[in-house]
Amino acid sequence: MEPSAQTVDEVAEAVVTAVVGEQLLEKEHEPLLEPLADPWCVDEVEKDARACENVYDCAMMAVAKGASACLDSLWYVHSGGSRHMTGCRALLKDFKNHGWGDISFGNNSKGKVLGSGIVQNGNLKFENVKLIDNLKFNLLSVSQVSDKGCGSFFTKDSCKIIGPEMVKKIEVVIAGGKTHLVAQRSGNVYVVDM
Repeated sequence: MEPSAQTVDEVAEAVVTAVVGEQLLEKEHEPLLEPLADPWCVDEVEKDARACENVYDCAMMAVAKGASACLDSLWYVHSGGSRHMTGCRALLKDFKNHGWGDISFGNNSKGKVLGSGIVQNGNLKFENVKLIDNLKFNLLSVSQVSDKGCGSFFTKDSCKIIGPEMVKKIEVVIAGGKTHLVAQRSGNVYVVDM
């Protein structure tokens, strides 16, 4: 097949489908994610000094006016967010109160970090999810998922989170093919200089 006859999404989807087949986890209108065969943890408690900085992270999502509100259990896979975050205390298990400063939203307003906890769906567990005052959306951080060796694969229809073993297989396939654009990690986000 001529590479120029396919879109980037079509090529990428064909590569991933050929490598991982049915082992991908897909988020559409079903529960958050289905667990992999072996449980894996997406984050651990942070051990670095950054956790105590005054301005904790930058989130480019909308904020709610007034008190924190639980909207629903939908989570947005967010490549621009450096940490897993929610505005809904009820979604967090093993919640720990702490004041680790503020985060800055895209509109230059700030939200207070009230604490952190665990979000779990079956065997799939996201630890150290920050509770942010006035955050309107639940955010899963692509960089935090990647820190555990897992991968995120985006197409026009979905985002698939894959385990570390599948990431290794995909990296081998991609290394032999053409890559149209690479965003390098800078801190906890991915950037491209165009």
